[in-house]
Amino acid sequence: PKTMLAMGNLAFVLEDQNKLDEAEQLFRRVVELRRSVSLEDPEAWPQMNNLAMLLVKQEKLEEAATLYAELVAVCEQHAPPGYAAGAIFRNNYGECLTKLGRYEQAQELLRASQEDLVRIFKDGHPRVQRGAQRLAAMYRAWGKEEAALEWEARIAKK
Repeated sequence: PKTMLAMGNLAFVLEDQNKLDEAEQLFRRVVELRRSVSLEDPEAWPQMNNLAMLLVKQEKLEEAATLYAELVAVCEQHAPPGYAAGAIFRNNYGECLTKLGRYEQAQELLRASQEDLVRIFKDGHPRVQRGAQRLAAMYRAWGKEEAALEWEARIAKK
């Protein structure tokens, strides 16, 4: 486990240095190793999220969405009630779906995760704000200007 953690940290360093292909290879290796041990272990989930986030950054959106769908399903099966990272993963997945233009599915994930983020972190927390920004961006991309303005107003109040 410590080796996988170190590998994940190195992948972050490579990503920060804009060596995205190298970071991707290392994140993939970590996820592969985690899968070989068990995806039921919550220690594996952030690594999957990190890879999916990098794939979104690289605009490999379909692959990222597939990975997020798996991650969210695993979390729903094995995470303890109120697991904060599960809400974060669903929110990240919703952003990915927005970029793919799958607005109805994105809306469902973003709204549900936003409720959880507010419950877990409380209004004004940066994660809650980011979730609200993602909702506003999703509605704007979807052409639902009124809903986007409502979420932007919520953000401005905080």
